[in-house]
Formats: sequence, C-alpha cells, structure tokens
Amino acid sequence: MKPKTVGPIATLAILLAALAPSGAGAEPAHAKFLATVADRFEENRAKFTRGRVRFDYLDGRADDPDAARKGEIRDPCTARCEYLFDVEGKRPQLRYEKEFPPEDMDARTKSISDSRTASTLDSFRALCDGSRTLFDAISWHPGQGLTHNPEIRPGSDDFERRAEFPYELGLPEPKTRGMARQIRKALAGEAGASVGSVEEAARVGDRVLARFTLRFEHGEVTYLVDPERSYVPLESRFRSREGLENATFYDDVRLAPNRGWLAFEQTKHLGGGPARRLVVREADFEAAPRPAEFALEFPEPVPMVDAAKGAWYRKPQKVWSLASLPSSSSPSVKKLTVRRGESSSGTPSDPLPGELEPPSWAPMTLALAAVGIPAVALAILAIRRRSARR
Repeated sequence: MKPKTVGPIATLAILLAALAPSGAGAEPAHAKFLATVADRFEENRAKFTRGRVRFDYLDGRADDPDAARKGEIRDPCTARCEYLFDVEGKRPQLRYEKEFPPEDMDARTKSISDSRTASTLDSFRALCDGSRTLFDAISWHPGQGLTHNPEIRPGSDDFERRAEFPYELGLPEPKTRGMARQIRKALAGEAGASVGSVEEAARVGDRVLARFTLRFEHGEVTYLVDPERSYVPLESRFRSREGLENATFYDDVRLAPNRGWLAFEQTKHLGGGPARRLVVREADFEAAPRPAEFALEFPEPVPMVDAAKGAWYRKPQKVWSLASLPSSSSPSVKKLTVRRGESSSGTPSDPLPGELEPPSWAPMTLALAAVGIPAVALAILAIRRRSARR
C-alpha cells in the first residue's frame, strides 16, 4: 500500500505558514490585554469627530526628558497654532496652522545661497480632505521677510507627518503612527516585531497604571497607560539599538464633555537636546467648524500649483480651498507635469512622530512577498511533477 502523498493545496498551506511571521511571543493573556488596550484607546479617539483647538507650540532644547517636561527649555520659540477638524462627513476636513513670529523665524534662519534659506523652525499651514493636501510652507528670507510657498499635493502624508496633536485626533487609525498601530504590529509579529515585558498593574506613585514594551527592528518603545481613562498613553519612551532615547509625555489629561479623554499638554524630547512642548489653550469639541473655515487666506493673491491633478491655477486668489478649486476647463488653468515636492521649500521638522514609533516595515514585507511567493509556486510545481511520475 502506497503511503499517502500531500496534495498541492495542503502543501501550499504548510509553506505559507512557514513563511508567515513567527508570532509576537506574547502570552495569550497579555496578547488579549494589549488588544484591549489598542481597542479602548481607538474607541476613545473615535469619540472626537470634530473640534476647534488653539494651542501654543514651543520649540527649543532641554538637557533631558524630565527637564523638557518641567518646561525647562532653552532658547524657546513659541508658535501660535490652531487645529480644526470635522470627520463626520463623507470626506474628512482638516486645517492646521503653526506659525512662528517673524523675529523667531529671522533668528533661526540661515542663508545657504542667494535664493535659498534653511530654518530649524517648521512654520506651515495645511488643509487636507483625505486624498489631497494644500500645504503652505512658510519661510523667512532676509530683505523679504516671510514668504508663503503653497502647493496642492496628492495624498495626506504631508499633513499626517507634520500636523502634531495629542493622540492624533482627526486621523483614522490606518493613518496614525501611534500606540494602537504599534500594538497591532507587535501582536501580529509583523517584520519581526514582538511584545516584550507587560505589567498590567504597575504601581506608579499612588496610582495603578499599565506598562508594556514593544520591540521592533530599530529599537523598542515602552508605554505607560491609564486603565481608568480608556488606556490613553501618559508616557512613551523609545530607545534605539544605538542607544538614542526619545520620550513623549502626555499631561493634564481631561475628559472632554460628551467626548473622551485628551491630554492638554504634550512634551517631546529627542535624544541630543531638541524639545517640543504643546499646550492647549482653548478647545471646543461640540460645535462643528463651518465649511468655509476649511480654507487658507494669504496676505496677497497667489496662483497655485496642483500636483495632485497636474494643473496650474494661474489666476491669483487671496483665499484657497480644496472644496472650490477652478474648473479644469477654465482658460486660467494650465496643464503641467509636476514632480513630487518640486515647488515645496519647507523644512521638515525633527523626526519626533506621534508616539515615537519605529519606521515603516513596508519594504521588508514586500521583500518577503517577492521571495516567498515564487518559492511556494516552485515547490508546488515540483510536487506535481513527482506525483505525475508516480
């Protein structure tokens, strides 16, 4: 009697299982706990469907994370900021403004050529509807003062990476870079990510909080979260394999009426000294901003390059909105080819993302797919040939 052979479909399942991530290494109880943390935190964020927030954004340097948290920041520059969002409709509507005063822009800007400057301050304004971003990089030029460099760009990456706000309110989870996404990556074992230590009840002072560590290719991040307040993070610390330490603190956590929990103060410290401190001054999460408020007004009428549609709106306008762009059939609209970022002159901020997450794992995932799937196909073909010979 011949021994039974394994069919191609069963073999495919076995090989795919072998190629799958090896798992997060978390104990079942801890895995369930961390999944709950991610779900509860996202449920809390989802309660904020609209809002108007005014806040101060302080940029400077501090000796260490604790000094930054205490407000002991050297050479501070303070921007007056506003964030409006409404995600209740079919398309999200987002507006973010962070503008440093002219004297700070002048002090923090250096000329690198006759026509180009570089600044350590990230001054900008932005509109986003989920698929496009109108990004206005604000720069300082000696002899000219503040200059605006607006451009409509495809996608929402520029908004998501530059518009800092506690818990990334206004963004859907797939677009965030914070705690919930990192937990799900670690639980799935994505690109070798795993769960480290987990303390479901950690005594910190007179309170009982939760603390856990997630491990990634470039380092590990440790979160301190509050079980009594929807598991919102109070602190996160990222340590790279090279020893670089970043820290983010969320303080003055309040329950917004009819919404959820929000930190009204956020402090970030990047190993080496840079410090950023965000303090909310006014917040309204009840009244929806008017549609007309999702627009940017310029000191003088300006034309606009639309890299998303490959168009140049040649007729200058003083007010621009993504909801009311000129028709492509208008004589003032010219078709053109724009390379990504060609007309942008903004200076990106230091790499201090929402909650100090490791980089994206997409290239590694694609590489695995490129190697793994052909291997599976070849293996099945070999099995079929052996079966035919029998």
